[in-house]
Amino acid sequence: MSDTPNKLKTITPANRAKRLLNRSSNAARYYFLPRRAQRPLFVLAEPRTGSTLIGDYLNSVPGVSVASEILSPTLPCGLPADGISKAAVRRHIIQSLNAQPGSISGAKYLLAHLTMHDVTLDDLRQWFPTAVYLIVYRGSLLEQYVSFQVAKATHKWVGLDKRDQFQDRIHVDADDFMRFCSAERDKYSKILSYKWIHSCSRIVRYEDLASRPQAVFDADVFSLLGLPSTPIVTNMVKQIDRKMPDVIENYDELQKIISNETTHAYQLNVPHAGLGLAECQSKSPETCSL
Repeated sequence: MSDTPNKLKTITPANRAKRLLNRSSNAARYYFLPRRAQRPLFVLAEPRTGSTLIGDYLNSVPGVSVASEILSPTLPCGLPADGISKAAVRRHIIQSLNAQPGSISGAKYLLAHLTMHDVTLDDLRQWFPTAVYLIVYRGSLLEQYVSFQVAKATHKWVGLDKRDQFQDRIHVDADDFMRFCSAERDKYSKILSYKWIHSCSRIVRYEDLASRPQAVFDADVFSLLGLPSTPIVTNMVKQIDRKMPDVIENYDELQKIISNETTHAYQLNVPHAGLGLAECQSKSPETCSL
């Protein structure tokens, strides 16, 4: 299974036109209208880990606005997959953030999109030294894998209605699933290898976000952003609302690898100094470890 979701959507001439229009509009806003002081927030995630859900919740917070996948080659807010210099990527991110209405302006990065454009987390740190990060992951790799397979098969990536829920069954290839688990672990381990990110990030597990979203925001997200607690809302619904044995037709065959904790579930923990966005704004990049 490819870990890059871009090719799953068709890059049509209409999509290219929308992308060009969006970039032109953002550039015009940046160069011809007054620029506002903004504080950057970045969501780092893999597909089917709840990044769209947390973005929807964030956009319900007064003063916060988060764009979608601004490096995606298939979305109007994104960039072409190739032929774009790193300087142009930086400019696009700056202009995309400037186009957001909130005083805290954010964007979502799928890890594959960063790699596609040869952008590292150190690049983001250098370009946006006061940025804070939400690292979103899914504890159940099996559910993440199945969710991705279902989204590919149904071409439904966001659930907004109970009718969007998947009612069929799928077959899981054991070897493909094992490769997926290994790749996911490696990607998140690489994120955590950046020591500076420990003091300017919070980790959000999908399972917690889905079951108790307000508690997750109250405990972690609002402190990171330096904001008081406010109610958060979303219209999104789960696209798979059944247990895995009811969704995976060969579930019994997978019991051995599913029971292996290294391939089924994991927990990310980042020791951080507890600095939020407000504290980071008052410190230099060196002292804030941004």
